[in-house]
Amino acid sequence: MTIRRANADDAISLASVHVDSWHAAYRGLVPDTFLEQFAYERRAERFRQSLAANSEETYIIEEDGKAMGFLTLGACRDADAAAGRTGEIWGIYVAPAHWRKGMGRQLCEFGEQLLSSRGYQEATLWVLEANQSARRFYEAMGFHLDGASKEVKLGVPLQAVRYRKNLQHEPQKKCRSSDVLEVTDAASPYLSEIEAILRQTHPGCDPYFRTILRDLRRADGKHEAQVFAAVHDGHAVGFSQVFYREWRGGLVGWLDLLDVLHAQRVQGVGTALARRSIEATIAMASLRGLPAIGTLSLIDPGNAAVVPLHGKLGGQIRRDLSYRTPLDPADKADVLVWHPCDAPHSGIATKALAWQAWQFGGLTKEQFEKRYGPADEVR
Repeated sequence: MTIRRANADDAISLASVHVDSWHAAYRGLVPDTFLEQFAYERRAERFRQSLAANSEETYIIEEDGKAMGFLTLGACRDADAAAGRTGEIWGIYVAPAHWRKGMGRQLCEFGEQLLSSRGYQEATLWVLEANQSARRFYEAMGFHLDGASKEVKLGVPLQAVRYRKNLQHEPQKKCRSSDVLEVTDAASPYLSEIEAILRQTHPGCDPYFRTILRDLRRADGKHEAQVFAAVHDGHAVGFSQVFYREWRGGLVGWLDLLDVLHAQRVQGVGTALARRSIEATIAMASLRGLPAIGTLSLIDPGNAAVVPLHGKLGGQIRRDLSYRTPLDPADKADVLVWHPCDAPHSGIATKALAWQAWQFGGLTKEQFEKRYGPADEVR
């Protein structure tokens, strides 16, 4: 796998990657009529002209001479950019056939290193606000929203948001288990910050916050649910929500939500919150005099940050059991991840357990079994 500077002879290969990635990533975000105009011939001619004129700086990632993706970068084009201080990643595109293979990460890291070597202290980039997949990728790469937004016209007016990253590699603080605190009532000073995090990670999806308020009430003296906040410098930088169900003579915790503030500067927040939720399941089971069976969650299988997090904590990812949450139907289907707690129950990641969790979202047993087969099957 190599990354090299592109030239005019690469125009056709670049156009193929660009058009295919746009059609795959932006379908449903921009009008089909606009995507139909985004054609190979037009893009190839556009690349040919810009590369011949040296008006754009583009790098191509390839293997055995075949283009798999590309990166375009340069000085920041925004009017508020500090000259000589801020570089910009103009775009990163990977052919759909090579998604989830780490090529986007390689291109992004290459771009950051190149901008840093030229003396730029920070990098910016623009992403469509509705492009949640791209936003999660850049957040996993350490970029954060800086508050800027603008309208772009892609067949219809759409909103774009700006991300920023410090290229000086300042050491980050690490989130400790003692930084994760339980939020016990609606008067908590962290609740408004949790709501802000939710609105940032799930724009326009107010039902999520209502479930937090509901579960705080349910947790009051009944030990049915708990909400935790990761706190740094007196402010919540992430939170998790776990609620409990007795099942087959033991206790299961459902890690329903885990979200981290995009602009936070602390390492390991998601890991600390997930670990605390698993530990809370064990503690709650002990309080009830039951064995702790384990903790389960639904995760985006393409999330470059969440999948390794659960893997590091011993989570068993069940890609064969996927579910699209009714609270956010625009999201892609999530998959089940299972964290066993009690050794005798280590093999109990079952279809029945998945249905027990998903019925909270309104899925009946009949609907579940129609899709996945008998819910009582143990694997």
